This record gives sequence, structure tokens and C-alpha cells, in this order.
Amino acid sequence: MSRILSIDYGRKYIGLAVTCESQIAISNLTALKYHKKDFWDSFFKILKEYSPKEIIIGVPLLDDREPTLLTEIENFSKHIKKNIPEINIILWDESLSSVDAEIIYSQKTGKYAQSSKKINKKKEEIHSLSAHLILRSYLDRISH
Repeated sequence: MSRILSIDYGRKYIGLAVTCESQIAISNLTALKYHKKDFWDSFFKILKEYSPKEIIIGVPLLDDREPTLLTEIENFSKHIKKNIPEINIILWDESLSSVDAEIIYSQKTGKYAQSSKKINKKKEEIHSLSAHLILRSYLDRISH
């Protein structure tokens, strides 16, 4: 087997999680600031380090408030495919994963962010946790 990487796409942060090679355990990696100058370099460095054969990108199919978001995610996906043509990319319904991630984060920490620095840290953790939940949903589906 090989690793699978998942992405929680956000306009500010891109959350990442990855399976172990046996695809049993999932590790939250990080959330990269999307429009940071070195975003793509950092992103492709992570892909090189973990060498996933498949990337799962979350798509909020139940959220029709953001009709351009699907187009953004498709363009994001195309950019990855253009740079790594051999990788398999799957768009996966991630509806409510961010809501679930926020609930889990709040239960885990027992607090809400208060300063702007804490809010950014919270957003990073929530995006990587969302990527984890997306990947867990995908693995649960393919194992049945």
C-alpha cells in the first residue's frame, strides 16, 4: 500500500493530513498559509517527503453559499496535477468537516481563541483536523 494525503482547502489555510503506508493511521500534518509567497514550494516539499500516491481534496458539496469555491478547488487540483501528473487526485465531499473539527478542537482544548495570534493558531489546527476528518471519511468508505 501507499500513503494517501488529504487536503482541507481554505482561502487562507490549506490543512493537510496523511496516512501511514498501511493506510491505517492518520497523522495531522500542518496547515499552510495559502497565499504566502512560498506556499507551493512548501506544499510540494511535503508531497516529496511523504510521497502519497493519492490526494483527497475536500469539497463542501452541501455549501451553496460559495459557488466559486468549487472552481477554486478544481484549479488548485489542476495545478497539483500539472506538476505531478502521476498522482491520483480525488475530490471528496467534506460537508461539515470544518464544523466537526471546531467542535473537536473546542472539546480537546476546553477553550476558545481570544487573541488574534491564538485565533490564527486555532484556524491552523482546525484545518489540519478537518483534513484528518476528510481522510477518515474517505478511508471508511473505501474499506466497506
